[in-house]
Amino acid sequence: MNFPSHTSLLSGWGRYPQVLGKIIEPSSPFKKLELPASFTTFTPRGLGRSYGDAALPLDNGLVIQTANLRHFLFFDSEKGIVKAEAGVTLQNILDVAIPQGWFLPVTPGTRFVSLGGAVAANVHGKNHHQCGAIAHCIQEIEILTERGLFTATPESHRDLFLATLGGFGLTGFIQTVTLALKKIETSKIKARFIRVSDFEEALDLCKRYEQDFEYSVSWIDCLAENLGRGIVMLGTHAKKSEIPETPDPLQNTWKKSFSIPMPGFLLNTWSLKTFNTLYYHLKGKKTERLLNLEEWFFPLDAILKWNLLYGPRGFVQYQCVIPFRDGMRGMQQILEFLTQNKIDSFLAVLKTVKQDEVLLPFATAGYTLALDIPFRHPSLLHKLDELDKIVVRFGGRIYLAKDARLSPSLFREMYPEYPNWISTVLKYSPEKKFYTLLAKRLHFGDP
Repeated sequence: MNFPSHTSLLSGWGRYPQVLGKIIEPSSPFKKLELPASFTTFTPRGLGRSYGDAALPLDNGLVIQTANLRHFLFFDSEKGIVKAEAGVTLQNILDVAIPQGWFLPVTPGTRFVSLGGAVAANVHGKNHHQCGAIAHCIQEIEILTERGLFTATPESHRDLFLATLGGFGLTGFIQTVTLALKKIETSKIKARFIRVSDFEEALDLCKRYEQDFEYSVSWIDCLAENLGRGIVMLGTHAKKSEIPETPDPLQNTWKKSFSIPMPGFLLNTWSLKTFNTLYYHLKGKKTERLLNLEEWFFPLDAILKWNLLYGPRGFVQYQCVIPFRDGMRGMQQILEFLTQNKIDSFLAVLKTVKQDEVLLPFATAGYTLALDIPFRHPSLLHKLDELDKIVVRFGGRIYLAKDARLSPSLFREMYPEYPNWISTVLKYSPEKKFYTLLAKRLHFGDP
């Protein structure tokens, strides 16, 4: 493995933690695994859009970035099947697919994610309650493990397939992915926005409309006096008959992203409350809208490097899921804990999810809450340790793609599926040559 390399300071999107890594960027897939003599492990990495340490190496470790693995291998425009290298981004796929009347069946809140990274994190979107995570539309993964190169599918090497989806790059180096797209008639979303007075009303509305709308998500104001007021956002792909007549109903243009030179200290409790109040009153003003795909799926992509708004210390993303049985009570206690401990969240998103069907599943059928929390002081980590205990008490778990600080003991309580998953990981990579800071922190593979 002889490639030019450079050393860089790396982090996830939350910018905490940060480590040095030596980066190589192969321009074609590997035929076999060869590590330079000076390294014992390496870390697969896409665009670094996981929030915490899932794609970070051990300090000064070797990082294999997929930035140059950007080739489409085929696109069947009749059946909507795409095969591409792991470094192809979701935007690359959409640029090819949308004009042909296809769209991603599942997409996270940014299109600036590599295909390999999306598979490794088993990403989910606003339609999880109906479709689940991206695992359900993946047909094939070509992956280089310590034991060699495998083509894993739901039928062939099924254990490797299910361990790699949501396996955070620890089974091996994802090289190509084949996925099935979904048919669309237009590049518009028919959306409905409903203001709610508290999170219970939001969850009730999501439950009521979940069969009528493919996409369902709620923005929650964690700083309001009436705890959890928000806006329920419902959407579905518009049909040709539902949009104004146009020469090309599938025309799609991404807006040019811009930067906001805003220092992190402006993100304080007062500014967050002001923003939330304005957002609540303005966003929910017009209830029925016809939106562009970017407005509905990727609103934050309009701001280049919006993560820098949190200042030099960055932020912590905290996403948990609580099963339906105790979901209402669990979410109530979580929101109360945030208020009592003066933990401000710039962005809070609530939605319902169904069970993930992979070896290390994040989602259980229930409610999930995602929070963006400014990292102002190390004491935040201790407070979030206490919040973890509430999540565990209600049978919940934390999403590892957004985590940077969960303890090994609580991880094992949250994920009883861990022994089966790690045994599959070690079956294909017994020497743990694929390793990350996340794996070290959570003691993956340790006795």
